Amino acid sequence: MSAVKNPDPNIPESELMIPMKPGDVPSQGSILRRIGNGKDQHGMFTRMEADGGYVLVSIVDPSAGEYLAEAGILKPQKDDQLFIYRSSFADSSLSSDALEIINEWTLYKKNPELQRAIEFFVKCAWTPEQILMFKKSDLLARIFIPIQQKFKIGRFEEKIDWMREKKERFRSRISSLHEGDHLTYLALILISAVIIPHFIRSAQNLIMKPVSVCRMNRLRSNRHTAAI
Repeated sequence: MSAVKNPDPNIPESELMIPMKPGDVPSQGSILRRIGNGKDQHGMFTRMEADGGYVLVSIVDPSAGEYLAEAGILKPQKDDQLFIYRSSFADSSLSSDALEIINEWTLYKKNPELQRAIEFFVKCAWTPEQILMFKKSDLLARIFIPIQQKFKIGRFEEKIDWMREKKERFRSRISSLHEGDHLTYLALILISAVIIPHFIRSAQNLIMKPVSVCRMNRLRSNRHTAAI
């Protein structure tokens, strides 16, 4: 790590950070930031490794507004600058004001099952003062985009091809069979040549629609034994 310098004034939240000296160990729960060698990363400090690495969680690139990793070990290199934020959600008087910004976010309201996890991630990745400063500077995307990336919501929601997923699971079950094993399934062979047949694994509570509704010409219950 190079000699201590003050934060770059071009960084919007530079006034919120304090330069760290070589060998400094921040208090647990502090937000630590590394700038240098083409990298800008920060996350919540949890502990020190024996070799001097800083163990961080909820790591983001605060300048680019990108989610990087759930956890990682930061090992300062030459020309790296380390900074510690002056406050955190645990001790800031502005915590409730910052959290209100998150609570009013459309995607937060749209995903109630993720709300507690989103709040926890926000508290680990940023400080209240950062969030309020980003709002004032119209830079809240630097927070909202990493949240979307981590939880795969909004612009980063995963599009799952369920038909392909079913096929892969069926093939996986077939290929995992050993000599003497069997797999019971129902085959729906439809009249239309353009509709792909469906193979459904048998279960005690399986309920089929009437044949007239399914518009199929054959319903076969088959027992498959893998050939070894």
